[in-house]
Amino acid sequence: MTDAALIENIAAGLDMNFGHAGDISVEAVESYLSGQMAALDEKSRIHALKAIVARMDASLRSPASGPAEDAVLTQVCSLLLGRKVSMDDLSSSELLEKLAESLNTIFNTLNQLISVINMSFTGEGSPEETIRQVIGYRLEGEGQGNSLETYLGQISSAFLTSQQSFKEAAYAKVKQILSVLDPEQVATEVGRGLKFGPMKKAEMYEIYEHRYQKIQKWFSSGRFMEDFLREFEKNCQTKFAK
Repeated sequence: MTDAALIENIAAGLDMNFGHAGDISVEAVESYLSGQMAALDEKSRIHALKAIVARMDASLRSPASGPAEDAVLTQVCSLLLGRKVSMDDLSSSELLEKLAESLNTIFNTLNQLISVINMSFTGEGSPEETIRQVIGYRLEGEGQGNSLETYLGQISSAFLTSQQSFKEAAYAKVKQILSVLDPEQVATEVGRGLKFGPMKKAEMYEIYEHRYQKIQKWFSSGRFMEDFLREFEKNCQTKFAK
């Protein structure tokens, strides 16, 4: 039977000599193993190789996590779930599945929301980057792409832009209506003729009534809403592009 200490030493030596190497040749590894197992017979060498492979495979598949890593993981999950969780809670596959589903729903909804914002304000449709890509760049420390704050900031910017654009569109349309019904404007048009007194007032009333009917027809036909929305969308696109 091969000594466990020898297996440990050989595995540690492999990691030290080849674990961080760039190009590793088969000959170099064979030479190292032959030197370390020179005193073993063929059967013991086979047993040692199997033990080394099993040990290294286990270390790759199940990296040990220390208390610090466990604390970070539980803290992140507690923030996501809105309640304190322990490592025992995280051992539940049902909890982890629900957490994964919830995160997936959040990410998909955010991507859809940003896509609608871009389509409504710029006509470009889907964003160039998804929330997953933005988070990935941030975790990897890459400078490319938008920051997480910039990506999510599009949502608050869209609401503020919509509010201001709505105010300006409403102001423009009400101003247009008031301009049409302005008594001074009506009086100016009547003043071009030669009528006086009651006849002049009657003509002013006729002009006013005619304009009111035009505005009422404009409103009831739906063209008012079309013009208002066109003004609103134009304001949104102009402001969002800045």
